[in-house]
Amino acid sequence: MKNSTAILATAATLLALVLTSCAPDAEVARFSVGVDQRMELLAVVQALSSYPEQLPMLFNDFDFEFKANFREHFTPFAEHRAVELFDEMWPQGFSFDAPVGAVLHYGDPPELEPIVTIPEYYQRRAGGAERLDEFIEELRNFARDTDFVSFHKANAAYYRGLDEAVRTQIGDINPDVLEQYYGTRQNSFNIILVPLFHQGAFGPRVTYEDGTSDVYSVIGPTELRGGELFFLGPDDLKHLIWHEFSHSFVNPVVDSFAQQVAQYAALLRPIKQQMADQAYQDWQTVVYEHVVRAVVARLALQHFGEQAYRDTINKEVARGFIYIEPICDALAFDYEPNRDIYTDLTSFFPKILDVFKGEMRKRR
Repeated sequence: MKNSTAILATAATLLALVLTSCAPDAEVARFSVGVDQRMELLAVVQALSSYPEQLPMLFNDFDFEFKANFREHFTPFAEHRAVELFDEMWPQGFSFDAPVGAVLHYGDPPELEPIVTIPEYYQRRAGGAERLDEFIEELRNFARDTDFVSFHKANAAYYRGLDEAVRTQIGDINPDVLEQYYGTRQNSFNIILVPLFHQGAFGPRVTYEDGTSDVYSVIGPTELRGGELFFLGPDDLKHLIWHEFSHSFVNPVVDSFAQQVAQYAALLRPIKQQMADQAYQDWQTVVYEHVVRAVVARLALQHFGEQAYRDTINKEVARGFIYIEPICDALAFDYEPNRDIYTDLTSFFPKILDVFKGEMRKRR
């Protein structure tokens, strides 16, 4: 885990949480909550660009003291080349999850040293490897020119308050639940709080050469209460975190079956507009979302009961995820009772493909 702020937990109780700065020899925990300098730097550059005006759903419109401090410090740099370059890139595809995931492949500012090889996905979304390199270099320049690190340190107490409030809310959420369900182990789980972002979330991952990944849930606040930002209620926050962390388990599996998944692309037609309205433009992405949402529904049943399960299913179907229930049935009646056969999601995924095959037959 690359964040300077970490949460230490005992082996028996992962979420007996204590926030601390890790000494070099300390054992770093696998679960963290906190504000991240990389995301703060990116959010500042995005907020100074045309991005919030053109895609207002990605930024909150709350008026709070931190935002006033941000404006005072950074507005004089609104014409910095980093801001101009981002304005050139985001309409061409470097938007939504792409900049968030890309920046997490680098260390803290201002150096932003690469941690691992940047996946082709982010290079393509940025317009090529050279274009991404140019953007990262301008982020470095922006961090130095604006004395970003000093601003971040000056707001350390504010960030700690956000961290502590969210850790209190999520007290008993345990990422082990996801590893057990998917049958795959991750390197670390990290919740990143971004005061300027919207109430949704992104779920990127950083994968190392040994195949392990640091997985992230990058979230923004949902409301302002008495001048304080609020990041969802405990149950809703669990759903959101399960959802975003799940993408790091589900997406690679779907990708490994890409050719088979593509055979059922016609299933996108009846929900194409609803999916596009939620920024899900292609069938493979829609499959990611269906499987993730199906697993979250099953976890809701196990942790919150039948009513929560039905409410989750109904909400997702209303949003256009019309194949979620048959996927849930496959998980309930085949995957969950037969984990000795299906040790992980990869081994079970052909059965999910069978669900899509059945849906194709129904629609002929």
